[in-house]
Amino acid sequence: PVVAATRVPTRFAMLAMIAFAVLCTLAVAHFRDRLPRARRFLVPAVAALFVCELAPVPRRLYSAHVPEVYRVIADDPRDITVLELPFGFSDGERGEGAFAPENLFYQIAHQKPLIGGALSPLTGRAFKRQHALPMVPVLLRLSEGKRVAPQLVDRAVRSAGSLVRSARLGYVVINRRTTPP
Repeated sequence: PVVAATRVPTRFAMLAMIAFAVLCTLAVAHFRDRLPRARRFLVPAVAALFVCELAPVPRRLYSAHVPEVYRVIADDPRDITVLELPFGFSDGERGEGAFAPENLFYQIAHQKPLIGGALSPLTGRAFKRQHALPMVPVLLRLSEGKRVAPQLVDRAVRSAGSLVRSARLGYVVINRRTTPP
């Protein structure tokens, strides 16, 4: 629990990393002073690890390409929200559905609010509030690739209009690579 919570907010992760770096430095100093034979290889080995870690080589983690659909959404002047499928939400520690962090990146391009996504914090009350709308639990389960009882689907379909109106839903974007059938 403590380690997972360091991700929310990020400043706690930075403090944890600094503490870990100090502990590693103390461990290297301890072994260097206590083990004379380790002196020959310990410091050069740690230095080599730092060179590998901090080398200024190009590293591509994620593509910065924004699909064209998000440019269409960005050009829409209406005050609307976007629903991404697969659907999910997360607060960094826990979540439901199939939350995709790339959707937050795409949100930078289109500048519209998302239904779902990264919510903070997700208390028990926030989870209940999310599940109060009949559409949300159905979308979460379907996004996870799970089956949903037909009566729940029917109830969600009947209430879809109220979700569209209350959320001012303007677009539903379906990622065909990751959305279960």
